[in-house]
Amino acid sequence: MLVVAASAMAQNDITPSRYDFANQPEGQYVIDGCNNGWGPGNLDAAKESKVGYVNATGGAFWDSKSTDAFKNLQAGLQILDLTAEGIGKVLCFKGVNCDDAVFSKGTKATGSIPAWTQLAFYSDPEKTPTGGEDAAAPFIRVSITYKAWEADPDPDPNSGIISKLEIKAVGPNSVLNSFSGILSFDMMVKDVETEEMYELNEGWQKVEYDFQVGTPDGNPFAFTIGFNGAKFDTGALLIKEIKFTSPTDGAYAKGKAANFMKYLTLENGQIVTGINTPTFEGNKVRCNVSNNLLTISNLESGDKVEVYSILGTLISSQKATSDVLALPLNGKGVFIVKTKTTTTKVVNN
Repeated sequence: MLVVAASAMAQNDITPSRYDFANQPEGQYVIDGCNNGWGPGNLDAAKESKVGYVNATGGAFWDSKSTDAFKNLQAGLQILDLTAEGIGKVLCFKGVNCDDAVFSKGTKATGSIPAWTQLAFYSDPEKTPTGGEDAAAPFIRVSITYKAWEADPDPDPNSGIISKLEIKAVGPNSVLNSFSGILSFDMMVKDVETEEMYELNEGWQKVEYDFQVGTPDGNPFAFTIGFNGAKFDTGALLIKEIKFTSPTDGAYAKGKAANFMKYLTLENGQIVTGINTPTFEGNKVRCNVSNNLLTISNLESGDKVEVYSILGTLISSQKATSDVLALPLNGKGVFIVKTKTTTTKVVNN
């Protein structure tokens, strides 16, 4: 179940200005550097930057921005203004074979990208809170709001365009926290029940988690996004926001579940609703999933409730005898819940 937590702890925004996409100029978004391997790399330039440093990693880059692999990735990375769609400015990557039916805006990459590419977004070392000999480091929270989708969703749970979101220490390279629960079926472009295409402001996701940096050494951390290159060539990614804040309560620290929000809708650049949030604004019926049990509330006695699989197969059909109906869900994944007033999707994680 998605939990939206509120903390009374005062938090500082320590996000470098280059990751404030709303205030970036439209056009190509420059990648500062690259290296082979699974980095992010202990880069002097990243340490010195005060506005943010973006680095690409992957075996095909070979430490050179002159390679075709790097040029292809750079060509497809851009800032787009989607204010008219209710989204605002975003960082976008559009694959070389991305069909206009999937995403018609923006400039395509000039060729394929390596199979398992990563983009690393470095922090400002001077604003990165660390520990000391007598004090533990405060928790830092990283959050990303994005929409990533594929031309053809794959039932394999490990096949999404985004393969992993990691927080890495720089020098020595180590993983401080990681999230990889992103399914291919979360990347759909149309409603499987109605065959209608989703609007651009629908189907967004947000992930946030916490971590700690070790004792001070003048190095930044890197937030890395790992990609499945083959999927990325035919898909697209929009990133609304990357944010670093500290201190936090550590609710989503390593070893604990990340806060993962799915199927969000944006209006005027803000999240207005989403599956498994405490309320569905504008909808009378509310849905919640926990421990393989779907609970539908705010019903009226006699209301018909239907539950479909993501492929449109009817799983359950019952009439409510009170204002609340609880139904078991067999299996994990996305389900469609339909009542006389609402059709929505829920996720059983």
